[in-house]
Amino acid sequence: MSRLAFLFFLGCAFLAACRPPVASPEPVPSKIVQWSGQQKGAPVAGFHVLRYPAEWTHFWQQVEQPPPRSLDLAREMAVVIFLGSKSTAGYSAEVRWIEERNGKLIVNYQEQSPAPGAMVAQVLTSPWVIAIVARSDLPVVGRARPSPASASPQ
Repeated sequence: MSRLAFLFFLGCAFLAACRPPVASPEPVPSKIVQWSGQQKGAPVAGFHVLRYPAEWTHFWQQVEQPPPRSLDLAREMAVVIFLGSKSTAGYSAEVRWIEERNGKLIVNYQEQSPAPGAMVAQVLTSPWVIAIVARSDLPVVGRARPSPASASPQ
């Protein structure tokens, strides 16, 4: 390799290393432990925080499923998002990331709905998602984020 080519590659490597990082539009989520279902959620959309053993047990009784694990209440709590009653299948929600801002714990979630014209079962559903998060005494707020399909221009 010629000396000029070597200096060129060295300069490119230096410029790449000095380039500022590209900011992502939203925080990169760490793996959030969560479960979801299509039935037995609440008939009205809502957001709930579960901080006590009785609340954890009651939720799993409501959705008629055994708890997938116990909750370490010294370190964890759970947040539940109910999407309310839906007239078809194909709805779901996913907790995307958690952030602390202005003295609040904000649970960012994304609701998915069937694509226009999609073939879905014509059945009443009441979707829900429950996620385990680090225990906090801060007020907890749920914030719906637009899904990629609804964010794109029609």
